[in-house]
Amino acid sequence: LPVFNRTGARVSTIGRRGQGPGEFQSPLWVGACAADSLYVWDERAGAVSVVGADGRYARQFRVLEALGARQVACSGDGRLVLMSMPGRSGARPETEKGRTPEGGEYEVQRMQGSLLITDRAGAVTARIPGVRWAEVIVGRLTPSSGMGASFRPLAPRTSFVFAGEALVVAEGDSARLSWYNEKGELLRRVRMTEPPVRTTAAVYERAIAPALVGAPAAALETFAAFVRAVPPPATLPPFNGLVPSTDGLAWL
Repeated sequence: LPVFNRTGARVSTIGRRGQGPGEFQSPLWVGACAADSLYVWDERAGAVSVVGADGRYARQFRVLEALGARQVACSGDGRLVLMSMPGRSGARPETEKGRTPEGGEYEVQRMQGSLLITDRAGAVTARIPGVRWAEVIVGRLTPSSGMGASFRPLAPRTSFVFAGEALVVAEGDSARLSWYNEKGELLRRVRMTEPPVRTTAAVYERAIAPALVGAPAAALETFAAFVRAVPPPATLPPFNGLVPSTDGLAWL
């Protein structure tokens, strides 16, 4: 990972490719999680590398329950929150099925995971279960096409950040914000009141390409056609994500 100073000049490099201490397989996220250190989350290794103020590798810990996690938040005292990989919710039937105009079939799976709260050593100290992870489209464009899967563009998903001492969770399926303490206990909830905005074909079309990031280049057009054949969500999600500020606020 290259390190740049305030003027944009490259001053050092953190780590290298590999599987050992101070090495990375798929570094997805970097954050200032304590006053004197950076945390680097490696989704493929399920590991956090701690980098000191001098830019040197200090230590590593693993959170294997969050292996593959693509969302991370950290507090100023070194605690982490990671979204676990999902399983299909068993709480209620949340599956939408249909056929494409080309004769194929699709299934939209509304996936849920858990938020894992860890201490500075990576031990999971609390869990918040049943949070919305994403909607995944699975199926085939034509009867003879191979099976494929993609995130559903513009589908609601959960965001989370630390705001002061509290963890703020924005629940995309209900336009609701929830505050939790470090034990994962609910403190309060606030619901947004803005009216929903209907999804248009033009907005959905613009959202398809970002949803396919990481798809094989040779299959990109087929994937896009498949996603385009699936009806979009009826309304836009109420927000795109959460952003923390240094004064303890959380911005939507």
